[in-house]
Amino acid sequence: MITLQYRGQAYARHDAAAEQLHYDRSAFEARQRQARPAQELTYRGRSYLAAGHDPVASHGQFCYRGVSYSR
Repeated sequence: MITLQYRGQAYARHDAAAEQLHYDRSAFEARQRQARPAQELTYRGRSYLAAGHDPVASHGQFCYRGVSYSR
C-alpha cells in the first residue's frame, strides 16, 4: 500500500475500481440559456456596466479607486 504525506498528514491509497465520470453538457447549456445577463453591476457601492457592452462607446465621468476620469 502506498502512503502519501501532505502537510504533515499521512494518506493511504485505496485500491478501488476506477469509475468513469462524465459531464452532462445539456444541463449546463440549459442553465446558461435560462440565465439572464445583468445589465448593471454594483461593487462597493459603485455601479458598473456588465461585460458585453462596448466600453469604447461609454462617455462621461468615471471614478476608479478615488481617481476621476472623463471620456
